[in-house]
Amino acid sequence: MCCYIEGILEKGDGKYCQINNNGEDRTIYFKTEGGWVSELVSFLDNKPTELNVQALEDGELMIVNQKNWVYAVTHIHSFTMGFIRAQQDTNYMLKKRLVEATVETPEEKYLRFIREEPHLLQRLPLYHIASYLAMTPETLSRIRKKVSLK
Repeated sequence: MCCYIEGILEKGDGKYCQINNNGEDRTIYFKTEGGWVSELVSFLDNKPTELNVQALEDGELMIVNQKNWVYAVTHIHSFTMGFIRAQQDTNYMLKKRLVEATVETPEEKYLRFIREEPHLLQRLPLYHIASYLAMTPETLSRIRKKVSLK
């Protein structure tokens, strides 16, 4: 279980993941610089979350405590609007990930990833990308080889 955090990733890359009963890491999504790092229900209710937030490289995270967050949301319009936008973006991304997970082949997932997230290919180890795409590193390696031969 993870602690309760809210904040902005000012530098570096991170990921949200869950560790299954076999100890395997399942990456849900990545966060990059400027991204809002949040487990809102956990943060507001002071309850553990099922997700882990992990730094993938050295970085900087500006953490907002609950008292300051409540003040900012209720008194600073630009903060409130930015926060709402970040939550909308996360909601959209999670719905999109759900659809992709249920209808795309492994090769289609990889091709979409390199089309939509090419910067992450340069920054992250392939085993993190494989976890995100719900495949083993070996499967990702075979797909990358097949795609490069086309």
